[in-house]
Amino acid sequence: MRPLAVVFGSEPGIGGLGHQAASSLEAAMATGATHAIGPGAGGAFAGRHAGLEWTAVDGDARRPLEGRAEATLRRVASGPPQLRRDRRLGERARDVVAAAAPSALYGFTQVSLEALELARAEGWPTMLDNPNTHLRDFATSYRSEAWRWMGVPYLGHPTDAMLQRVEREYALADRIRVSSTRARRSMSRYGVPAAKIDVVPQPIDLERFRLPAFPRRREGPLRLVFVGSLDLRKGFVYLLRAMRLLGAGATRLRIVGMTGDPLSRRLFDREREGLEVVVEPGDPVPALAEGEVLVLPSLEDGFGFVVGEALACGMPVVVTDACGGADWVEADEAAGRVVPPGDAEAIASALAELADGRARLDDAAPVARRVAEAQVARSLAAMPELVAAHLRAG
Repeated sequence: MRPLAVVFGSEPGIGGLGHQAASSLEAAMATGATHAIGPGAGGAFAGRHAGLEWTAVDGDARRPLEGRAEATLRRVASGPPQLRRDRRLGERARDVVAAAAPSALYGFTQVSLEALELARAEGWPTMLDNPNTHLRDFATSYRSEAWRWMGVPYLGHPTDAMLQRVEREYALADRIRVSSTRARRSMSRYGVPAAKIDVVPQPIDLERFRLPAFPRRREGPLRLVFVGSLDLRKGFVYLLRAMRLLGAGATRLRIVGMTGDPLSRRLFDREREGLEVVVEPGDPVPALAEGEVLVLPSLEDGFGFVVGEALACGMPVVVTDACGGADWVEADEAAGRVVPPGDAEAIASALAELADGRARLDDAAPVARRVAEAQVARSLAAMPELVAAHLRAG
């Protein structure tokens, strides 16, 4: 079995990207991974896999914050610091990979360019994990929304230099794994050869996210749930406007997350006025157990873990067709509705339809759960096979 190195940019198990790193590492280990290279010490993940050689590299090139004004500026103009961090992490990862001399490389976008260049020179087979759609779609969603809602240029991630960096990674990788058909279409639209793209959905934790022990309450305002960062790409403003279209008292929104930057916070505070909205950080499980409909109005999203997590909890989802999780919702009407991105009226219409059939949502819950189970089974079977097919020797 040939040795395999994995380079990642988020600590496994921490946040959405961390969960993706963990699942990819699991699949790679099943097919010969010997080295894990990325931020953090691995925590519980490293503890469960004592045979994996773990190298913690920190690419954070930022100096300590000097005050509140600088902290605010860094949150608004986050693109350059992110680029510096990923470059430094990539350079350090390359040095570790060179010393390890594996025969194959699995890497995540933004932090793998230097290791991919080394692999190309050495003739090692490579696979790149692209968590989102093509990075240009990711950038467009932020830049267009910043102008639309705030009338300012977007200074966050990704910068033009980061776009060039990631497109170089796309070009160097032998294969690219994406998590949805939406992501594959996005990659192809910007010229990435379809023959090198493989779609494998993300697995979710079916033990943690499960059908609630008690039936959901079906009275009063329709209880909506949003899980994630309240930033421009997530399209939260269109959900708030949809609630306004439905009228006072029709819906109640529970948000598990935080605003991502000062500009988004001001927009959120303005748009939520007069609406019944509760914001809380922390564990999304209680909200998914008690709510009735999850809404994920993303303008761009390669997957969206919360879609699968909501379905596993028996909750229908209203999601845009710019989100990779729409693949799961389209598997069965009981899973929810797919709407166009940036369309408050379409979100309102989908919510009104679900509210009209509210009494039948309990019957749809086990169907939504089965959709999640089927997709997770597909992922757990396909991912090791994909890695083995392209990165492991016979």
